[in-house]
Amino acid sequence: MTNIKSEALFARGQKIIPGGVNSPVRAFRGVGGTPRFIARGEGSRLIDVDGNSYIDYICSWGPLILGHRPKPVIDALREVLEIGTSFGAPTERELDLGETIRWVAEQPNHVCINEIIISPTWNRIYVGGAELNKR
Repeated sequence: MTNIKSEALFARGQKIIPGGVNSPVRAFRGVGGTPRFIARGEGSRLIDVDGNSYIDYICSWGPLILGHRPKPVIDALREVLEIGTSFGAPTERELDLGETIRWVAEQPNHVCINEIIISPTWNRIYVGGAELNKR
């Protein structure tokens, strides 16, 4: 197992980013050595820039529960990329998603889907105000 390219990228990163990477955990200080720079993911595996393959036990902390690049997800992304990814306006797809969430979550009254950080704050203010008006 070689890590020559990862070592070079880590040295480059230390000139650009504090610690050489964008997370103290990724810096490997607690375990020693050089962080592995990942080139791609395939199913349950990560492949670093040196061609070494690893089992991905982290799965990006949850979002990759289906693995890297599963065909159904890639196909769905391709379909969406053909029409656009975000519009800042209502779409039928968000209603489809809301209905799916309601079905999975045992029929809550309403579902709120947010695209940006400020939206959850405004939604809570809106819901809070609605609750106060009921009294």
